[in-house]
Amino acid sequence: MMTSGPELALEEAPGPSQLEVMVSTMKSHLGTTIAEAEAASEATRNAMIQDLSALDLQELIGQGGQGVVFKGLLHGLETAVKLNVCRDGEPLEEDELSGAAEKAGTAVYDTDGLISTAEVEELAARLRRAKRGAMEHAVTPTLSHPNIVQVYATFSNVVTVKCTYRRDRQPRLRLVARDDAILANVSKPGPLNQVICLEYCDCGTLLDAAHAGAFRPSGASTFSVITRPALVPLYMSLLEVALALRYLHARRLVHCDLKPSNVLLKGSNRDVRGWTCKLSDFGCTRLMTEMPQPELPAPGSSKRSQAPTMLLGFRMASPLGTLAYMAPEVFLKDRILTEAVDIYAFGILMYELLNCRMPYTNLQPSEIPRQVVRCHLRPEFHPLSPVGYWYVVLPCRTLN
Repeated sequence: MMTSGPELALEEAPGPSQLEVMVSTMKSHLGTTIAEAEAASEATRNAMIQDLSALDLQELIGQGGQGVVFKGLLHGLETAVKLNVCRDGEPLEEDELSGAAEKAGTAVYDTDGLISTAEVEELAARLRRAKRGAMEHAVTPTLSHPNIVQVYATFSNVVTVKCTYRRDRQPRLRLVARDDAILANVSKPGPLNQVICLEYCDCGTLLDAAHAGAFRPSGASTFSVITRPALVPLYMSLLEVALALRYLHARRLVHCDLKPSNVLLKGSNRDVRGWTCKLSDFGCTRLMTEMPQPELPAPGSSKRSQAPTMLLGFRMASPLGTLAYMAPEVFLKDRILTEAVDIYAFGILMYELLNCRMPYTNLQPSEIPRQVVRCHLRPEFHPLSPVGYWYVVLPCRTLN
């Protein structure tokens, strides 16, 4: 008795449906129209002025190298107002910095018109801050995801002034446009600010939650979080961070500074944890583009192929991010980097959330790159930590 084997039939892959084509066309048309309207519309300018006048700065909640953050109200909505200051004379281009460096040479003192090396380093730091601020203002408003901090409004070239009102004699800070009538009689109004109004996250950061015992069973000791963590809230938090990264990577964006302190928490009564994770701080973000991948010659041949393989990625002039979270390939010269640098950082984040401490604390910062690249140093999990947990981490730790 003969039996017939399975039959295979090749079918042509279906193309996009008419509805998909229609939606794609509408998206393209709407995007172009909205961009043109925002660039040249008087209505957009008026809306910006109204939003700026409705912005109420309440209290300072953060301060760092990138600027200051206020808690505020925008049309009655709670918001985190981040101000990046651009001071007079601050370098905004690479040629300004390189020119200063050439002028300085090996000078140490500011004499005879020379710029000291300390000043060159300060110029470089200012340039980095300016670039990070510009990147954050360019990238963050384009993102829309439940696990990414949302943007309510952005303002450029605004000035901070201190005002006293009739009903409230206590001086209060206010943001005004640089051509506002209130500055008409002010000779030196102060530095210009780039302002971004973000979704207000009222529960701190993921790092704060880990140290507060959010991933430790109720009544358990500090050590038990390493061996018997509360896996449900821990995995829920990791999933939300992973979803935010997936969203970024699908848009060819790489965060490049993923760590628990850059994951904000917003209160939620419907969540068993009491909060939801929101990825933030996109100042180090890089865009992946198609780049020719260097190819080694074939064995026994000194010739390279004529058509190089194209790889989706980016390059860094210098390492960028937080040292302990940087992937090994970040320290390699002229290496094409990919979203794998975020995946590596995700593995380090998993380690820190479980152990409530950063890795490599026993090393000097200058030793970490060599140990990570040449000696393949990676964080070591406690032998009693959940096997399934560090099995998730293992694929994140490899060199890309």
